Amino acid sequence: MGPTLPFRLRMPGRKDEVSGLDLTGSSFKVTSTSFEVHGYLHVDGDVLVVEWGGTIQVQEVGAMSVRDETQPLPNERIEVPVADLYRAELVGGWFRPRLRVQARAVGVLSSVPTEKRGMVEFWYDRSERFTAIEVARALTEAIAAAEEETVGGGD
Repeated sequence: MGPTLPFRLRMPGRKDEVSGLDLTGSSFKVTSTSFEVHGYLHVDGDVLVVEWGGTIQVQEVGAMSVRDETQPLPNERIEVPVADLYRAELVGGWFRPRLRVQARAVGVLSSVPTEKRGMVEFWYDRSERFTAIEVARALTEAIAAAEEETVGGGD
């Protein structure tokens, strides 16, 4: 097993809903929902292992009440054969560092919450940059080896 990279997934911003407003304005409710998702990933031989979990925060303000609740999201894990991956690269430089992983087919990473068109960006802290470099290198080498094995017929 190679180095493990802690990451977070950037979820779309807070979702706000206003409901129950009547003509007098006396009955209303505003609900605001936000998600925080974080996890770990590593390369284990010819498999990329991604584990994540997080929380959902719901804030609800009504005419006579306020509710602020944080609930855990279920922990998830996927194991993706590196042969199903196309590329792994570090992007974003110093200010927005992330590891971008692209699959060969759209559905390969679809269970990861921020997947878009077969790609996921795993955001990491700058303090983890050396770990990110090691993980990206290990993943790139594993992808190249899997591709060579496929092209070479497994000799």
